[in-house]
Amino acid sequence: MAYQIDYRIIDYTGRKTDANNYVIAHESGNPKNVGPNSLENEVKYMQSQAAKGGAFTSHWVGSGGKIIQIAPVGKIQYGAGGVANPKSFAQVELARTNDAATFKKDYAAYVWLLRMLAAECGIPQTLDTTGKGIKTHLWVTKNLGNTTHTDPYGYLNSWGISNAQFAKDITNGLENTITPVTPAPTPTPAPPKPASKWVAESGTFSPNFAINVRNAPNTSAGIVATYSAGERVRYDSYFNDGRYVWIHYKSYSGHDRYMVCRENGTAWGSFY
Repeated sequence: MAYQIDYRIIDYTGRKTDANNYVIAHESGNPKNVGPNSLENEVKYMQSQAAKGGAFTSHWVGSGGKIIQIAPVGKIQYGAGGVANPKSFAQVELARTNDAATFKKDYAAYVWLLRMLAAECGIPQTLDTTGKGIKTHLWVTKNLGNTTHTDPYGYLNSWGISNAQFAKDITNGLENTITPVTPAPTPTPAPPKPASKWVAESGTFSPNFAINVRNAPNTSAGIVATYSAGERVRYDSYFNDGRYVWIHYKSYSGHDRYMVCRENGTAWGSFY
C-alpha cells in the first residue's frame, strides 16, 4: 500500500546537500515514550530542537504507520553526524511503541518510506552495503564516524526483526508485486484520439499490477519508482499518446513523475 505523508515543514532555509548518496534509518532511542501519542511527542520535541539550532531529521514514522515530514529532502539535516549529514538526501526516525499491532504497522510504513525515498533520489534500495544506498545509523558510526549511535537495530531486534530480515525487507519490500496478465480479448470502444496536450484532472489511480514510475512520459525514460498492485497514487493530469494514457503527479520533493494507466483503451487499474 501507499501512505499519506503529513507535511509539517519547519521554517528552514538550510543549504542543499553536497551529494545524495544516502537515506539514513534511525529510531528514537526513547524507551520512555512508547504510548499512542509517541509520534506526536517526538515530532513536537524535534521541531522545538530544530528551532533552537539542534538536531533534526526529515521524517518520522509511528503511531500505527503514520508518516510526518518536518524538513525538506535534499537539504542538510542534522541527525547522523558531520560526515553523513551533507551526503544524505533524507533521514527517517521511527517512534517507539509497546504495542505489537502498532509496531507491525509502523515497520511496514518505515520500510516503505525508506525504499520510496531511495527511489526518489536514485540510489539503490539496499541496506548497509558499500557505496550509495539506505544506511542505518550504526553503519554511519562504523564507516563514516563523527557519531556514536547504533540505531535502529536494537529496537527492531526487540520486536523480532533481525538485521538480516531488515536488509531483506529493504531490498524486496514488504508487498509482493503481481506480474501483468494480458486480458482475454473483449469488445472495447475505440480508444479516444490522442490529446494535443495534457488535460487537467484530479483523481486517484490504483494499479492491478506493478507499474513503473518514470521521469518522462515515455517507456524508454528512466524508472524512479514502482507502484505495486493495490497501492494508490493521486494524479493531477493525463495525456493520451495514441497507445498509452499517462498520468502525471508531482513528487513531494517537487519532481515531475509519470506512469501509464491505460494501453490501447484498456485500463491497467482502477480510478477513484
